[in-house]
Order: sequence, then C-alpha cells, then structure tokens
Amino acid sequence: MFNPSFLPYFTDIWIIGDSLIKWAEDRAIFRNNYNLGVHDKRVIWSGYRGMHLDEILPKLQHNILFYPVPAMIIIHVGGNDLVNVKQAKLMKSISKVLKYIAAIFPSSYVVWSDILPRKQWRGIKDTPANLVKMHNKRKRINRAGRQTALQLPLGRSVINYDIDTTTDGLFRSDGTHLSPIGNDIFLTTLQEAVASFLANQNLVVFNALA
Repeated sequence: MFNPSFLPYFTDIWIIGDSLIKWAEDRAIFRNNYNLGVHDKRVIWSGYRGMHLDEILPKLQHNILFYPVPAMIIIHVGGNDLVNVKQAKLMKSISKVLKYIAAIFPSSYVVWSDILPRKQWRGIKDTPANLVKMHNKRKRINRAGRQTALQLPLGRSVINYDIDTTTDGLFRSDGTHLSPIGNDIFLTTLQEAVASFLANQNLVVFNALA
C-alpha cells in the first residue's frame, strides 16, 4: 500500500500535453473516471490542442499559480513537433524540459509518456515511405525521452500504450486522434501507470504490454 508520507509534498497529479490529453480528459469525464481511480489525490488535466514542446513550460508555470506542488507530473507532448523539428533538436529540447521540471519540482515524479503512433501526420504526404520514416523517428525520440527521464532522481516512463496503426477502430477518421476505444485503452494505461508508480516507488518504467 502506498504511504503518502513517503514524500511530504505529494498532493495532485498533473497530466500536461497536447490534444490527445484533452480528448482523454473528455473521455474520462464521459466514463465518470475523471480522477483515474486515485482516491487521495486530485488529477489536474492540462491538455491543449496543437500543443508543441516549447509550450510546456508556460503551461507548467500556469499550473504553479493555481495548484500546490504535485505528486507527479506526466508529460505527453512531442507528436506535433515530429514533422517539422529535426531529431537532434527535438531530443535536446525534451532533455532540457524534463531536467528543468525535475529541478523546480525535486519532490515530484516526472513521467515521460511515450508519443503515440499515428496513421496520418499533418504536414507530410500520406505515403507508406513517410509513415515508416515518422514511425522510426518517433521511436528514436521516445527512446531519448525515456533515457532522459530515467536519469532524473524521480524520473519515470510510460511505454507501450497498446495503440498501433494496424488494429481497426483505434483512431478517428483524421488518423491522428484516438477513437473512443483508443481513448479507453490510453486511459486504462495511464490509470494503471499512475497506480503502479504510487504503489511501488522502485518501479521506474511502466509497460502496458509487460
């Protein structure tokens, strides 16, 4: 059983990210599961449509003004940067953001949430070659995000949301956002990851497929 006295500042759980987080919040409301099954803390959803990595810190500063120090900060962003930002620059930016968050919240878990696959990426032609290119780049960026997170004192990582582009019904017609079923899978993984990290302080990676 998780002991909340483990870290005295454990209060809220912040989930900050792009439109996938906003859609997940809407789905959580629909399922009457807004707090992801967490009973002694409050989940603060901060999802923004079209969000890019360089917008994380301003959103984080906004939360600081209104909420106490969080128990956990889950970062789910980067998908909207994959097409237009070079790989090396994106890796460097992710490292900078995660390290900055860890520095200003030394008692909070900082969780890197893997960028999900997409059937279509805005800004490039929808060809098999481009999809393979984006798939490989996404994998490399996720690997870099995990490595940076796990180097932090309280860094954690969520991988393998069991979302893929070959299973029918997981995406909306735009090929970018998740369908209700896809969002259910996404939410279930988030809920299980949060519960697992809070229950076991030695767990650093949550793998939905493990």
